[in-house]
Amino acid sequence: MGTEIAGTEFVQEGTPAGQGGRIMPWASSGSLVRTDGSRPWELPEGVEHTGLDADYSAIVALRSDGQVTALSLEERWNALPIPELPAGLRYSAVSLISGMSQPSAALLRSDGSVVGTGLSTHSMPKFAGPPAGMRYLAIDSGGMMTLAVRSDGNLVAEMHRSVTTPCPEGLTPPAGTTYEAVNVDNRSWMAVRSDGAVVSCLDGIDTTARVTTPAAGTRFVGVDASRQHGYATQSDGVIVRFGNAPAPVAVPQGRSVVGLSSGEVHMPDGTWKKTGSALLDDGSLLAWGANRQLPQLPPGHSVFRALAGPGNSTWMLMDSEPLPAEISVTGVPERWYMNTSARIDITVSSSSGVTPRGIASIGYRNTEGVFQAQHFVPLDSAGHAQLEMRMSWPGTRLMEIRFDGPPFRSTEVQRPFVVPEPSQTTVTVDGPDSWRTGTDYVPFVVTIGTVDGTPAVPGRVQITSRDTDAPLYHSHNSDDSQSLDVSALAPGRYVLEVRHIADYTAASSEPLLYPVTVLPPSPTRTTATVLNKTVHYGNQIDVDARIETLDGSPVECGSLVAELTDGTYLGKVAQGCSRTSSLQLKGAAGTFDLAPGSHQVIVRWEGTTPADAGSANAGPTLVSQTDPLPVVVRRAWTTTVIAGITEDVATGKVRVDVDVNGPDAALGGPSEIVLSINGADIARQATDKLDGARFVIDSANLPYGTLVVGARYKGSDLHAPSLATKEWEHQPKAFDAPKPVVTGTAQVDSALSVTVGSWSPSPTVLTYAWFADGVQLAGAEASTVKVPVSALGKRITVQVTGARAGYSVTTVNSAPTAAVVRGSFTAPQPAIKGTAQVGRTLTVVRGTWSPAPSSVKYVWKANGVTISTQTSSTFVVPASAKGKRLTVTVVGSRAGYTTKSVTSPATSIVAAGTFTAPRPTISGTMRVGSTLTVSRGTWSPVPSSVTYVWKADGITIATRTSSRFVVPERVRGKQLTVTVTGTLAGYTPKSAASYRTTTIR
Repeated sequence: MGTEIAGTEFVQEGTPAGQGGRIMPWASSGSLVRTDGSRPWELPEGVEHTGLDADYSAIVALRSDGQVTALSLEERWNALPIPELPAGLRYSAVSLISGMSQPSAALLRSDGSVVGTGLSTHSMPKFAGPPAGMRYLAIDSGGMMTLAVRSDGNLVAEMHRSVTTPCPEGLTPPAGTTYEAVNVDNRSWMAVRSDGAVVSCLDGIDTTARVTTPAAGTRFVGVDASRQHGYATQSDGVIVRFGNAPAPVAVPQGRSVVGLSSGEVHMPDGTWKKTGSALLDDGSLLAWGANRQLPQLPPGHSVFRALAGPGNSTWMLMDSEPLPAEISVTGVPERWYMNTSARIDITVSSSSGVTPRGIASIGYRNTEGVFQAQHFVPLDSAGHAQLEMRMSWPGTRLMEIRFDGPPFRSTEVQRPFVVPEPSQTTVTVDGPDSWRTGTDYVPFVVTIGTVDGTPAVPGRVQITSRDTDAPLYHSHNSDDSQSLDVSALAPGRYVLEVRHIADYTAASSEPLLYPVTVLPPSPTRTTATVLNKTVHYGNQIDVDARIETLDGSPVECGSLVAELTDGTYLGKVAQGCSRTSSLQLKGAAGTFDLAPGSHQVIVRWEGTTPADAGSANAGPTLVSQTDPLPVVVRRAWTTTVIAGITEDVATGKVRVDVDVNGPDAALGGPSEIVLSINGADIARQATDKLDGARFVIDSANLPYGTLVVGARYKGSDLHAPSLATKEWEHQPKAFDAPKPVVTGTAQVDSALSVTVGSWSPSPTVLTYAWFADGVQLAGAEASTVKVPVSALGKRITVQVTGARAGYSVTTVNSAPTAAVVRGSFTAPQPAIKGTAQVGRTLTVVRGTWSPAPSSVKYVWKANGVTISTQTSSTFVVPASAKGKRLTVTVVGSRAGYTTKSVTSPATSIVAAGTFTAPRPTISGTMRVGSTLTVSRGTWSPVPSSVTYVWKADGITIATRTSSRFVVPERVRGKQLTVTVTGTLAGYTPKSAASYRTTTIR
């Protein structure tokens, strides 16, 4: 169209559009018709509908004069009552509350308050007013709640059922933003925020409110929510889907969306499919999902202002004049007889070229001239409808036919007709004129007609006996036959009066007089033969009998019964009747109360009413019976069945179930049921009736092989014994055993374990054997094993053997491991304790090795060069190590293990050694010319060279390498000292001075 007819502002459901229009359906499962023929959707001149909300049961629409139109779409509901507005106020938004027990709605007034309306107090929603100084700006409702946009920008929830508010944290927008619009369906909601974002909470999809921001440079302007899907439109015309919504169609370039609707369409196959639709700013519609078609309207009429409602009940405001439609009616007879039907055909057509769709209503005007609809018929796709109608009362009528289907408008059509007064009915009878006493029913056909051949009005047949004035019951049977109850008539002559009592009293028939005769009973003779003179207890006696009337009349319907000569009743043998004078019957009588032995049986014929000839209520035939007939009853048969043999290997028990069957089970005792194996009795149970027995025996007591299991019922006074045998294979069972799996590392001294897996059933005993290259490891009989040194280089397997009572001993072998590798030590870094100094002893702390090595050696290195290898953990620092750093490498070894070497951290630089030396002493005579001797004491270590420096009063007088010294003359009168100086490679030289001698003489 190219022009902006619908306006550019988005119109939420239930809010007013800039321009109004006429209500029309796009797709609706309901109807706008009203029984009084009024059309409240058509407004006075100058008033338009500007907004609407719809669901499957109702419509509420805003009017341009501020009022609200409420319409019902279901015949069972009246339209919602709209509360009267206070002076000066208008309604500004409407919202249906779908899903309540009855239609209800929330209405927003121009003063910012919300009022509710419903068809009853139960469905009337209640709303609290906004806080002082605030007002509600927008509303929308679902079956569970109503959401209102408050003037402070928050959403306020009013729940209509006892459910929690969905996504309550989303009802308050972030600081600086407000909510501007909202749409609700059931417990799902979507709202537009002032920052252009959409906040949504779709039932079954979102557990917290979801915030969706629009594309850059745009904002969201409108939303529509369904239960699990919805749509929002941006300011650039793009429609965005939410939840499980089907993809929308593209909006034409340059157009914007001013209305949205989402919902589900009920498909012909019974499924529901999601759908959506949009109203554009040029007044056109878009639709998608479920193959939805646009409304078929002629050019110039498909311009719309607003739309609302779910998929199957979408309604719109159309901006155009109504389309003309014409009603054509055929099939209304001019003379319509009471109780007859006519098919009324209605066709609605339009000169616009579009077939109208809607509802045809058929009714009459009352005495005040107000139309009252009695029938509603929807038009089919061809604009045609049919209705079958029946007239039930005479008079002159004027039928009126109307059509309602916006946007079409038509003029009603009237059809006059007359229902004439019904004609008087007549009766004719087809039935017997005689029968024998005791007969209950005779065929009696009464045909209803009229004196002039016109259709007869309905009514009932009345038959009485003029002689007794007693009514006789006349019935129409299920096979469409008719019969008369004559059981109350004794033998004699009667006159029956037959009448048709019409529902319309004036049309009732004149009585028809019908004479009949009831004949007295006929004598009979009964002969019979017992076909099986010998029977088992509980079986039946088969009887072949013949009944004859002595006067040649037909044998009435009756029963053949049997009893003993002592009057014991054996039951009914057969029933029958005949149109001739004889009747042959075969049947059986029970012997359930007869003990085994010989008995005399009488067979007796009894008519419908058994009595002798002198009885007042004798039947059509008299009682007759046979002479006594001999019968022999033997003990009843029994059958013994071995119902099942079940072995429970878990408990080691075998269960044998035995059933004993036969007639009259309660009388099958006292007796015994005996169990045997291969002919030998092994168990017995007492029984007081024919019943089953359950034997539980130890399977360990049974041999293996094919066993013959026998069960014997020993019999009772009334029941014969019986035996059953059954072959049963008793074999040891086999385990379902998986291969065991060895876990762990195949390494000397490592622990290996076995995972046996899930045996079925579980063995009661499990044993283990471990092997290395097929040779069993001595003593390895647990589920774990420590790999011995002897297994080095070999592959380990484990053999698992399971045993259980009733099962064959089963052995399974694991797959071999990889070849066993050497063990590895776990060893800490050694530490050197002591002072790194020549001559000092250092000690190695090797820490705890796992396992402990069988031999250890210590390799000492100075600056990385080996200087000593020994087995002792102590080491004396040699002179060669002076000025170097020492390390020690501990080398451990053990059979089956990889030799392990660990090296300590280096010591500090080895310092020179120091002597430990005492003060030397001088011995000898302190006189010139005598020889003095120096005793230097014990030095540690022993120096490699020693010098002796002699001093007199502190002045050196001689240096010697000998410990002896001859006192010279020049020291007379002086005191001597000697200083001993020792040297050794790697040691700091050491000097030790003696005390002064006495004065030399």
